[in-house]
Amino acid sequence: MYLRKAWHYNKLFFTLVVLFIIGQAFVTYNRGMVFSPFFNYSMYATKFPRVDSIGVIEMYSEGKLLSPTEVSPRSWDKLKMAYSYSADLQKNEWFVSEIIRLTSGVGLQWPTDPYLNKLSDEALDNKWRAMFLKITGRKLDSVKRVTYQNLDGKWIRK
Repeated sequence: MYLRKAWHYNKLFFTLVVLFIIGQAFVTYNRGMVFSPFFNYSMYATKFPRVDSIGVIEMYSEGKLLSPTEVSPRSWDKLKMAYSYSADLQKNEWFVSEIIRLTSGVGLQWPTDPYLNKLSDEALDNKWRAMFLKITGRKLDSVKRVTYQNLDGKWIRK
């Protein structure tokens, strides 16, 4: 019905619509059926390279490993991101010092105050532990960054 109306409305428009339908059918036939036509053209789908090792943050509370299923996904992300942020602040200070070094040579001023860590490591650790207690209701024993390595399809802790 729509194609008939398109034919009577404008022959060029009808031709473009039919060519688009044929093109989509051809691409779908070659690549296979997918959820959305956009995935046919790899616009939103990429292959991720296989990794041999991954870093994991393990949080221990009351002598046992905290499982992601014990808190909500949002809370789990808050805990992991807050710990990663606090652990990476030393790198941020190095970054700021490098930016100052590079921009001073060309006469530019770089505002460093917003980027520098004003908390001591102990204060930052206490803040993170308080957040852990608030989210989980338990006291944090320790946090470890560990690496798992993929050996023949099995993940082994290093």
